[in-house]
Amino acid sequence: MHGFAKNAKSNITQKELAELKRLAAAILAVTTKDMRELVQNGDWMEVDESDGEEALQE
Repeated sequence: MHGFAKNAKSNITQKELAELKRLAAAILAVTTKDMRELVQNGDWMEVDESDGEEALQE
C-alpha cells in the first residue's frame, strides 16, 4: 500500500483499486483473536487512544 499527495497523482489505477479492495477484505476478515496474535507476535502494533479501557474487547 502507498500514500500520495492528492496534487501529486490524480487518482489510483484500476489495478491499485482492485488491490486495495483485496486488502480491505483481508483486514475485515481478521478476528479479535487474530488481532491479539498479530500484536503479540509483533506483526501489528496496537494504537490505544481509548480512555483507559482495553482496546481489543471481545
